[in-house]
Amino acid sequence: PVIVVYGESGIGKTRTVAELARVVRAHGAEVLWGTCYEGGDAHPYGVWADAVRGYVDRSGGAALAAALGGEVRWLAPLLWDVALPGVERVSAPPGVARLRMAEVLVRVLDSFEHPPLVVLDDMQWAYPESLELFGHVSRLARGALVVVCCRGTGLELGHPLAQRLAEVGRQRSCEYLALESLPRGEAGELLEQAAGGPLEAALVDAVYAESGGNPFFLAELGRYLQRRGAASLAADGGQGLPESIRAAVELRLAGVTAQTRYMLRLASVFTAGFGFAELAALTELKEAPLVDCLEEALSEELVRPLDGERCDFAHALVREALYEGLSPGRRARLHRRLAEALEHVHAGDLARVAGELV
Repeated sequence: PVIVVYGESGIGKTRTVAELARVVRAHGAEVLWGTCYEGGDAHPYGVWADAVRGYVDRSGGAALAAALGGEVRWLAPLLWDVALPGVERVSAPPGVARLRMAEVLVRVLDSFEHPPLVVLDDMQWAYPESLELFGHVSRLARGALVVVCCRGTGLELGHPLAQRLAEVGRQRSCEYLALESLPRGEAGELLEQAAGGPLEAALVDAVYAESGGNPFFLAELGRYLQRRGAASLAADGGQGLPESIRAAVELRLAGVTAQTRYMLRLASVFTAGFGFAELAALTELKEAPLVDCLEEALSEELVRPLDGERCDFAHALVREALYEGLSPGRRARLHRRLAEALEHVHAGDLARVAGELV
């Protein structure tokens, strides 16, 4: 079968599947693990090459070559930098070469004494060639358990991975496992474990609200509390966010357009969500580009919808990291612009936004 594990960044997808891999190895089965990288791997079969090379490194290339004989040459696109007997370029039409590579890879997977686990991590960044090979392997391998990890609370219907999964699902079992934020009780346990001791309930509540129950943020904040103490969060006023959290937010921002990053940095001065008209007045963006920016931010799960046309940041820590990146002078000017925008948009009912104005 194929299992698709998905959820927002930092929710614990890789950690969950790594625990499954540990159990599989403990029972004597092989694990082939490959990872896609956003803009960091120009090879079309990078995720599969990663998985197969890991197996070759552990088992020895000679054993693979001996088992496959001359057929091992069809795996050359996955083993271009591995010295294996018989691995050489083949002269065949591209379509034939891709099909033969898939067939030989399936032979490898079906040859194991115990059904192997194949993990394909961060597949939202997979190249079309890797997706095509995933489709072949998923349909043809008899016993392999294929686990696909992808970021997001759902894939858009037009996404290449979503289309490939739909094709696979028509021919074999395909199950979806959504990882969600931790509930308050489990979040408190993780936070205290990372902090190295018990914490006051009020502090746990505050951190839980800030993190939204995201395990990555909870763990990082817990380690931060262990290093600097519980009073540091309030005292720092957001200036002491762990570097790992700032880096995680910046990595998420790197995947959106410059205009969307501009909109989000300006929106970080809002403390209780923002409406479309308020955001338009603050950013001075026209309607069409602002809609595009909001849709991109929503699809990347940097913001979440509220009621009507109102939105807010997906996590308070995302807003804080963005706000922290503004210079003091820029913050002061943005707060003034925000006050003017609120007065303009809500001129007939300022009491509605009195808290934000203050």
